[in-house]
Amino acid sequence: MQTHRRIVIATIFLVLALGAWNWRPFTDQDEIAPSALTNRLAPPPESQAPPSSEPPLNKRQSDSGSQHKITLLPATALTSELHSPETNGEDDLHLLDALFIAFRQATNGNPSGENYEIVAALTGQNAKHVAVIPPNHPAITLDGVLQDRWGSPYFFHSISADRMEIRSAGPDKKLWSDDDILTEKYGPAP
Repeated sequence: MQTHRRIVIATIFLVLALGAWNWRPFTDQDEIAPSALTNRLAPPPESQAPPSSEPPLNKRQSDSGSQHKITLLPATALTSELHSPETNGEDDLHLLDALFIAFRQATNGNPSGENYEIVAALTGQNAKHVAVIPPNHPAITLDGVLQDRWGSPYFFHSISADRMEIRSAGPDKKLWSDDDILTEKYGPAP
């Protein structure tokens, strides 16, 4: 119960912070750590940045191109709780739902497509270059698929421009079975 309350409070904080548009350029080297959350300064310009001879760490990072991504710091704070030992599968879905809310507020709509296409949009590969989750988050595979805490890909269903159903296969790792966890079922539109 206390964890659920923390998630609700974090979601409220996220929505309020979005009103202040707390943005900063996102780099592929950003980590999910408290220091990343407190550093609100843009990285040094390209001319001052030390040259890197290392190749990208994985496929997700190699697709970043030369455009800087804009990350929402409150959303990044929420991602550190995703799949943590202090949360459960239902909490994970509430966190993801909050990330979709942040994405919709920044981009005016839901991402669409298969899991990897939605994850690409959430990590900044969208028209506005807005990222609500870092591409190197441990829940994202090297192929760009967002998995639940049991290692199964999440199933996303865009109900409308402002509603996204999120489904986890649950502990049995089989979609559409009795132990699936899903976001609230939405009733008919008013």
